[in-house]
Amino acid sequence: METRHYREMLDIQIANSLDLKYYRHVRERYNAIIEPESIKLPEKPSDPREAISPEGAQVFMMSLARSMRRNLGYGGRRR
Repeated sequence: METRHYREMLDIQIANSLDLKYYRHVRERYNAIIEPESIKLPEKPSDPREAISPEGAQVFMMSLARSMRRNLGYGGRRR
């Protein structure tokens, strides 16, 4: 209820030469408080291979190979 009041006061203040960019930002913030939306997640891909780009897959596989080599004792620090 208080947020609705502040939003109305903001609407009145816009007539008194309030910066339009600032007005939109604050109005969106008040609207988000008054009417919160549920978090919308992207649709889950049917094939897990579609979830990552080819470049991302290459980076992932290279880092996996490096970590395996390091854990097996290749290319890591010598003791």
